[in-house]
Parts: sequence; C-alpha cells; structure tokens
Amino acid sequence: MKRIIGIVSVLLILTVIFFQSPNIYASKLSEVNTEFDDATEELEDIKNQQAALKVEMQNMNKKIQETVQQIIDNETAINEKDKEIAQLKVEIDEIQKRIEKRDEILKKRIHAIQANGGKIGYLEALLGSQSFNDFISRANLVTTIIQADKNILDEKMEDYESLENKNKQVEKERQELVSLQSVLEQKKKNLEYKKEQKNKILDQLEIEADEQEEYVMDLEEQQQLLAEQKVAIEKAKGKENSNDTVTNSKESSGKSSTNVSSSGDFINPSAGVVTSEFGPRWGSMHDGIDVAAGEGTPIYAAASGVVSRSYYSNSYGNVIFITHSVNGKTYQTVYAHLSSRAVSTGQVVQQGQYIGGMGNTGNSSGTHLHFEIHEGEWNISKSNAVDPRRYINF
Repeated sequence: MKRIIGIVSVLLILTVIFFQSPNIYASKLSEVNTEFDDATEELEDIKNQQAALKVEMQNMNKKIQETVQQIIDNETAINEKDKEIAQLKVEIDEIQKRIEKRDEILKKRIHAIQANGGKIGYLEALLGSQSFNDFISRANLVTTIIQADKNILDEKMEDYESLENKNKQVEKERQELVSLQSVLEQKKKNLEYKKEQKNKILDQLEIEADEQEEYVMDLEEQQQLLAEQKVAIEKAKGKENSNDTVTNSKESSGKSSTNVSSSGDFINPSAGVVTSEFGPRWGSMHDGIDVAAGEGTPIYAAASGVVSRSYYSNSYGNVIFITHSVNGKTYQTVYAHLSSRAVSTGQVVQQGQYIGGMGNTGNSSGTHLHFEIHEGEWNISKSNAVDPRRYINF
C-alpha cells in the first residue's frame, strides 16, 4: 500500500512538472523505475517465501505420513499383543485344568488309602515287605511315587506362575503400546494443525504474490506509458504547430464517423447508448463513460493526435491511448475493451479516423467502449480523468 501511495504521488508530480523541466521529468521517471525495481524485488522475496514454505510443507507431509505409518504399525503390534494375550489365557486355562485334574487324582488316591484302612496303598506296600532290604526298596518306590506326584504338581504350578507372569508382562507391553498410540495420534493432530496453519500462510502469500504481480505490471505499464507519452506529446505539439496537421483532420482520416457529435475540439468516438456515466460506481470511481453497441461497432479518434500506446492490457483489454495537443494544452484519450485495434504506437491519427472495433476484452462484462479523457497525462491513479461530457455531447 505504501508503495502504491508513493507511485501515485510521483505520477501526480509528473503530470504537473513534465512540461516545465525535462530534467525533473527524467528524475521522476527514475523514481518510478526505482519503485519498479523495489516492487520486483519484493515480489521475488514473496516467491522465495512461497518456495521455502512449500519445502516445509513437503517435509511436514513426509512427517505426517511417517507418523501415520507408525500408528498403523503400532495398531498391528497391539493386535498381535491381543492375540498373544488370548493364547496365553488359553494355555493358562489348560494348565489350570490339568492341575485341578492332577490334584483330583491325588485326592482320590489319598481317599482310597484312607477308605481301606491302610490295607491298600502305600502302607500295605511297605508292610508286605519280605525282608528289610525289600522294605527299603518298597519304601524308596513309595517315596519315588509320592515325589513324582509332588514334582508334577510343582511343575504345573511353576508353569502356571510362569504363564501368569508372562501374561502380566504382555499386558504391560500392550498398555505401553496403547499409551504410545495416544502419543502418536496427538503428534499426528499437531502436525496436521501446523500444516493447516502453513496452508493459510501459503494461501495469503499467493494472494500477496498475485497483488504484487499486478502492481509490478501496473508499474511496468506506467514506465512504458510515461516513456511513450513523452514522445507522443512532443510529436503532437509539433503537429499542432504545423499548419497542415490540425486544420483538415476529418478530410485526411482513413475512415470517419457518420454518427458523431461534438461540443468543441472533441467528437463522439462511437455510436451507441451510454450505459454508465463518469463518477462514483459500486463503491469506486468510474473514470470514463461506457458506450454500448454491437460487436465491432467502429471506434473513431475523438481528436487528432499521436497514438502513445496501442496494446493488450489485462484490465483494459485491447486499448488505445492517444495524446492530443489542443490549443497548447495536452490531453489523453483512452479507448478500452476493443475487439480489434487498427492503429499502432507512434502513429499519427486524425480526428474521426477509424482506430478499432467495439468489443468485450479485458476486465469487461459486455460489449462496450470504455472512453476516458484526461487533462494532461494518463497516470495509474487516473487523477487527471475528467467527465467526457465536458467536451463531447453523447
């Protein structure tokens, strides 16, 4: 915004001092060139910020993808732990059942011994010994059987305790994985939030870049127009001072309008209906008059002069700027949104000469001629624009 205000100020000064001092004009043109260089540098800076931010976005997307993969892997690990826990529970249940079964067998054996009054079982085996050596042998056998039963129970209990401990460990590992899953999910949310914020910044930078590019283009157009207007003004002043250029403008025109009117030194540039007047419109300033007619309706030079610029503009579309020197005063007329252009930059035109056809190019919503008159040079702020009705009866 500061740069725009600066360039507008420069252009306003240019309009006033141009004819007073060529040296000052050159100085101010240099200022415009400096503004253009600064604006171009700022645009480059914005583009560098965009490029750096896009690299950050790529890295962030990579981190998000890695985190998502970690979440998937962690979910798989949790599922594996669930399966392991389920299998351990099955094994624990099986051991528990075998322990209970073995315990039941031992209980029945003891019960049988008690029920037979010691006649059957371990005691009977001992008492039935034929000798002392036989008794020792039978005692060792009974001890071995009892110890074997005890060992079986002990082993089962050890297995049971081992599985229980393993189950607790797996449960603990699973809980750690669940906790890690929460951390990963939060990490993913944080990364996505940062990505969203970066996207907003990137969107804003894209808007700034578009605006800056438009501003640079405006400055570039201004540079070219200032340079071309300088040549055109000198040429127009020279033609006015020549007796053979101003007196017979319509007679020398290649094609003249049969449907124009004037109130002095300017004529109506086109037939048609005025659809929008000069002045405030839709919250901004409309710096000219819009005349609507059919596509290709002839457009004529409103006064004799020199074409300061004929080109295609993003806003004006096909547009022609003509510089006039009338009674020692400089004017600039603008013919915008043309379907075609029949004159080129630097060309001398006569009042009423055909210069192009009405169209709908550039920033336009329908076929029409947008016509401007500037008392002095055209500038980006259009501070010299006046109501064309001051000079022309439409």
